[in-house]
Amino acid sequence: MSPRLASLCVVLVGLLAAASALAIIQPFAAGPVSFDGGSSVLHFMRLIEGRHLESFISTTPKPLLTFVYGVVYGLTHDWRAISLATIGAYAVSIALATWLAGRLAGPIAAAFVAVALIASPSLAGELVIASAVPWALLGWTVAGLAATAPRPRYALAGAALALASLARLEGLILVGAAAGVLVLAWLVGRRDSRVRVPRGAWWLLLGFAALPVMLVHDWLLTGDPLFWASVAVRYSEAVGVSRIMRPGTLARVLAHRYLDLAGFSVLAVVGGLSLLQRRRWAAAVGLAALGPGIVAFLFFLSVRGTFVATRYAVPVDLAVLFAAGIGIGRAAEEIARLIAARWPRFDAGSLTSGARRLTAAVVASAALALVFGWPPAVLDPATTSTASAARQLAANERAAVPVLEAALATLPGTDDLAAGPGERPLVLVVPVPMRTLLAADLGVPLTRLGSTSAALLAASPGLLGKTDLVVHSRAGDAPDPAYAALEVATPATINGQTLTPLLVDATNGLWIYAVTGG
Repeated sequence: MSPRLASLCVVLVGLLAAASALAIIQPFAAGPVSFDGGSSVLHFMRLIEGRHLESFISTTPKPLLTFVYGVVYGLTHDWRAISLATIGAYAVSIALATWLAGRLAGPIAAAFVAVALIASPSLAGELVIASAVPWALLGWTVAGLAATAPRPRYALAGAALALASLARLEGLILVGAAAGVLVLAWLVGRRDSRVRVPRGAWWLLLGFAALPVMLVHDWLLTGDPLFWASVAVRYSEAVGVSRIMRPGTLARVLAHRYLDLAGFSVLAVVGGLSLLQRRRWAAAVGLAALGPGIVAFLFFLSVRGTFVATRYAVPVDLAVLFAAGIGIGRAAEEIARLIAARWPRFDAGSLTSGARRLTAAVVASAALALVFGWPPAVLDPATTSTASAARQLAANERAAVPVLEAALATLPGTDDLAAGPGERPLVLVVPVPMRTLLAADLGVPLTRLGSTSAALLAASPGLLGKTDLVVHSRAGDAPDPAYAALEVATPATINGQTLTPLLVDATNGLWIYAVTGG
């Protein structure tokens, strides 16, 4: 395949990935952005303002997203721009992963990786909420291309690893693995001159530059340079023991996860062994770190009693899908050799040089990836349902802003960190997923912006006795019969508090009330 045709194919893969993402997310009327994405914007705001974050929020700071999301939001004041930027990162990262797979194992592997990643529901699920994974994947693929180039650009690879780690902390596992291999090779090389550390490879340790950036970021944000290391522990204490996955449970969850991906998992083993056999050390170490390395990290968290969500395994999924592509490329070569041994007239090399046979093999590889990953994300009911709910939540948040801005304009001191004498301690109570987004949109401090709670709603005086405004969204509040009291179109009284509707949209499941009395 000519370089020009290969480049065109990579571009087409990126466009296909973007089209698939747009079809799933549909960020046109409103852009779905998670609580964590809103937190990154708040982090940027506080850093620019030169003051500490006023309240703990359960998001581990991600300096790369602080900068990217903060700047994008600052320029547009529109969550759709962040959603679109993340789609761009997703599309480019898949295009680059396709390029990398083609470099390592040929066009058959590239086609498999392209389809597998675009079809992946777990990657699409991260994209739907504009999480850090697409940005980390972009850094990892840039690092992979830089490190495996005919003339490796290790400094670029190290910088890309640092940026990826500033999006996903697990990226430091990859940097640590690279450092371990380099040190081992250097030690062995002192005794065996045949083993040498590649020239310039030490630049990969530039990935550790993420650590001082994280320390400075959190020191400026909270006054505690190790705040990022404490978030998971504090969140685990808050959610309680019942939601902590013990190692045995985690093992069963991961076993089921990769049995469901059995075709990919088997090919991933083949791909990993192929990279080792061919001494493609950079790719092998990278996949080992993002696969088994992150699995080991999840078990470490579980043993410590730290909360582990199943979505933390998404980078492992990506490593499996990529390694499977390498495996299918190797399998195609072996099949061609076996056919050539049986039918001498068949030229094994023609599988990758003959246009017709190559085209047929590429199409078959892409089809196999689609079969293994069926249904693809764009058709997966769970993914499309999640995207629909995220869109509705984003649309409700967008619709709530002008109503709340008008209501807040009549209330004094809404931007004060603490309530004044005789004031309610909270100004606004909203569904948890909206909290950081509305804090950014409205300029209300987190100390004055609470979260809705079905249990506290029923208590007397409860939540309503502490706030001036309350937002209820079916797309954001967990289903509970107690919320029926917040789904009325006329003034109502709950535990001595009078609720006056400011916005009633039963069709979209959104209600906003002014609260008086008490």
